[in-house]
Amino acid sequence: RFADRIGQIIEEQQVRPDVLLLDLSVAANVDTTAIAVIEERAGDLDEQGTEVWYASLTDTALDVARRVDSWREIESTNAFPTVAAAVAHYQARSDSG
Repeated sequence: RFADRIGQIIEEQQVRPDVLLLDLSVAANVDTTAIAVIEERAGDLDEQGTEVWYASLTDTALDVARRVDSWREIESTNAFPTVAAAVAHYQARSDSG
């Protein structure tokens, strides 16, 4: 599964990333179950010190994500309209911290 593979990739890194950015620009065919599974794994990663950020959701994927209860909070803090916007946010956060 996609969510399991993400965890495996992070575990393989020598230095654990503080942020994992998912570019979802090609994920038009997602359903609420897929979003919920990704969010469950994201919660696990967050507990281990890696935030999961989302970028470039298609309009269809965004409509589906908004049907998942936890998405409102995620959208306000960890979702970005583009990968460039997410990277800029990360750089600004890193520069100020």
